[in-house]
Parts: sequence; C-alpha cells; structure tokens
Amino acid sequence: MRAWATSYAGIPRGKIQGVRFPFLNYTANALSMIQKMGFTYDSSMSALDTDSVWPYTLDNGPVNDCSGQIDLCSTGFKAPGLWEVPLYGISGVDGAHLMDPYNDFNIANPVPVATIEADYKATFDRHYSGNRAPFGIYTHPVWIGPANPPAIPDGTGKLAMLQNVLNYVMSKPDTWMVTTSQLIAYSKNPVPASQLGAQPYMQCTPNPAPPTNICNGMSVAGADVCNLPNGTFSSCYGCPSAYPDLGNPSPSRTGSKCPVPDTCDTLWWDPVGCKCLCTVSACAWNDTSRSINLDPASLNNVVSGSGNGGATGTTGKSKNGAANVQSATLAVIVAVSIMILVSFVSI
Repeated sequence: MRAWATSYAGIPRGKIQGVRFPFLNYTANALSMIQKMGFTYDSSMSALDTDSVWPYTLDNGPVNDCSGQIDLCSTGFKAPGLWEVPLYGISGVDGAHLMDPYNDFNIANPVPVATIEADYKATFDRHYSGNRAPFGIYTHPVWIGPANPPAIPDGTGKLAMLQNVLNYVMSKPDTWMVTTSQLIAYSKNPVPASQLGAQPYMQCTPNPAPPTNICNGMSVAGADVCNLPNGTFSSCYGCPSAYPDLGNPSPSRTGSKCPVPDTCDTLWWDPVGCKCLCTVSACAWNDTSRSINLDPASLNNVVSGSGNGGATGTTGKSKNGAANVQSATLAVIVAVSIMILVSFVSI
C-alpha cells in the first residue's frame, strides 16, 4: 500500500508514517511487521470513554481496547518505538459508535443525524472537561456526498451535521486542527498552549506557497481515470498497466505523466512538465526513506526516514497531489491536552 500510495497518489514514502488495519483487524504479528518496516504509528485500537487515553508508545504493550475482539493487553506483546493513536469512539443514550456513526445500526433505518450530532458534542465535552484525551471523527467520504442509488443514500445532511460538530469543537479555546504526525510531535514534547502555534511542526503554510492546481500542473479534468476490475480511481500520475497484486504492487504506469521523484515534494511537482516548480532552499526536499522488501535482511536494517524539506505543514487542506484523495487524517489538539482526530478513508 505504501508503494501504491507513492506511485499513484504522489505521496512521498517519507510522509507515509502510519497504518490503520482494514476493519481494525490488527494482530501482534501485523503490529510487529509495521514496526520493522519503520512506520511511526498504528491507529487501529478502539477507545471508548473509559479507554480514552493519549497516544502512547507500545514499549510496554497496549493499554486500551483490552476488552475488544483482539486483546493484546494480557499477552505480553510489545513493539518498542511504535506509537498507538487510538480510534476514539462516541456514545449516547442510543449506544456507542465509532466510524460512520450516522449509518448505525441499520443503514436503511439509521440513528437520526441530530442524535449523532448530540453524541459527538456530548462526548467531546466529556473529553474537554476531563483529561482532554483525544477525540475522533471517522468517516468514509462516500457516505457524506450525493446519493448513488441504490446502495448509497444522499449524504448531504450527514455532511452538514459534521460541519456543525467541527464548528462547535473549533469554537472552544485552545483548539487546533492538526495531522496525526503533528499530534505525535506534540505528545513527544508537550508545550503550553501559548507556545504551541510557534512550534515548527505547527507551521501550516509552505513558503513559498505551492500552486493551487489539484496536481500542481493541471486541473482536476486532466487527471487519468484508472479502471480496475473492482472499481475506478483518478490519478495525476498515470494508471497501472496491470492489475496490482502482492507480487507486483506497483506495475508500470501508462501515459506520459511523471511520478514524484525523491528530490521534489508533491506540493511543487508538475507531473505533466516533469519538473519541480520550486527550486529555492525553502522548499528543498530529499526523501531519505526507502522501499522496504519483506525479506528478513531488509526488515532488520530499516532506516526510518522521512524527507528533509522546507515548511510542509498540512493543516486544513490536503495537498497530497492526488486528484482523488484516498485518505486523510486530521487531528485537533485542544491545548493542555485534547485532540480531535478526523479521519476520511476511502472504501
């Protein structure tokens, strides 16, 4: 998946730092593998009210999701250096929810969006007034867009509800929208609210500012539509010439568009002209990470590298270079201790 995201979404390897396992089906072996592959964090363990803890390392094993379907808390499992950013749930009189709560518990007859909005706000207030542990909003974009009968109902009301929730939480003092990587940077070295905005990892606007085109060299209309047996997707970097599989996750691409090189950040890469649109030192980029093979020698010699570049803040707007954003994770730190994690994941 990391190779795929680099090839067709244009996300540099060094910026792909975390994992969430499909359907939250993590295992001890899977967590050990992503640790060996040099990932910074996992975000697959659910956390309801009593489990709402801050992100932590797995140096001494997990401390949340101990009563879930996958309990690693009593097994002695450890993954030193790997961070866990829990998936924070919400709850109310209608029960507990995690991802896409507006579809619970029957998509044909779901809980009213007004009830879900109240659950979001009440749970956030408990976090904000309590230990200010992180708080999450997790959704698949397909459910908050236009209807696509018969399977996808109209989601505009759900989107409006989520906007209301975000407006509510962002109205609170000392609240910031940040990425998960920014959250981990803060967790490693917490600072007072008055100092948070000045931290290097909190700088939001690259200088110089990148082009506003969706792929920094062409409009959305210029993206390729890739047709695969199980669906389609749009990409600014061509389409795979064959169906990807585990043996060949990144087949050669069709078309003339150029992939993002290790020497230019996606923000400034023009895949049509095959050139970097910024060459000054402020936006210099050198991706020091490398592809990881699954053989023991590679896994035992992983150098966890991220690119070295200028100001590359990502708060607020996604700039991953893909015409079709496949996933984006945002967080809101409420200084002195709370975060809201907003995760958009494609299906």
